[in-house]
Amino acid sequence: MDRAHYATGHRAPGSLPRPELTEAQLKARYEQYRRRQAARLVTLIARDAVRPLYRTARARALQRAAFDPKDPARALVELCLQLLPLPPFERWREDLANNPLAHLEDEAWGARPRTHRRSTLTDTRTLAHGGSVWHAALNVYADEDGWRGFIAFHSPGRPASLRTADIFREPTPADVRERFRSFEPHTLEAFLRSVLP
Repeated sequence: MDRAHYATGHRAPGSLPRPELTEAQLKARYEQYRRRQAARLVTLIARDAVRPLYRTARARALQRAAFDPKDPARALVELCLQLLPLPPFERWREDLANNPLAHLEDEAWGARPRTHRRSTLTDTRTLAHGGSVWHAALNVYADEDGWRGFIAFHSPGRPASLRTADIFREPTPADVRERFRSFEPHTLEAFLRSVLP
């Protein structure tokens, strides 16, 4: 690959070497996704339909000796999990890899301010600097007033990544990605120089 490609190329998020989530971490995230969807279903049901649904959920939980009087809504969420046609784990994992921005927005939906700080790798670019190839990875997370992002730089053969401060603040994660993509190669190189030791 020539230098021009490294200076301007966009790469898929999966192309950047990064710590992968373990199977247990992915399954925990999938379970959180399922529970969010079930909780949202409850908010969409007409109020007069929630009570009979809750009675059914409570009766089923009592039959299984799984009803918790300190958390009665849990039975309702468990029933909604059975009713919803959610994707199986493998399909969800594939969608997470292909659509990280959508999953990031989904995870932040309804979160209290300052509680959702998980950043997600949403785009990468490559550049050449000092005779080495560098990957510039855009990481985005939700904040109380919108979406923020930072760039993490990694070069093959270097043990650790270097990252900028939070340099993006936009109303949507797609807007953050668009700003990142609008940077000229010399702008990315300037950010890299700012974090190099």
